[in-house]
Amino acid sequence: ADRDGSGSLTFDEFVRLMQPVFTGRYHDEELWYAFKKFDLDNSGYITVNELKKILSSIGQNYSESQIAAMIASVDRDGDGKLSFQDFVRLMKSSN
Repeated sequence: ADRDGSGSLTFDEFVRLMQPVFTGRYHDEELWYAFKKFDLDNSGYITVNELKKILSSIGQNYSESQIAAMIASVDRDGDGKLSFQDFVRLMKSSN
């Protein structure tokens, strides 16, 4: 990621980072499994901090503002975190 040196995480870069989680076909049960893996505190939402921790754990270090912007792109209720429905929109919008 961050091929242009700007430090920004594009949507396509994020989706490429997520590809290893999936088989290439998006089934709701696979998305639910991935969502639960990201929802570190089991709150029913993926927060900016949780997503930052997950990305950091795979060697991808992005700022909270970059991650918040990515979440905002699919966050329909504007609460700043990913519900399962937001997560599904994020993952399926790249297909």
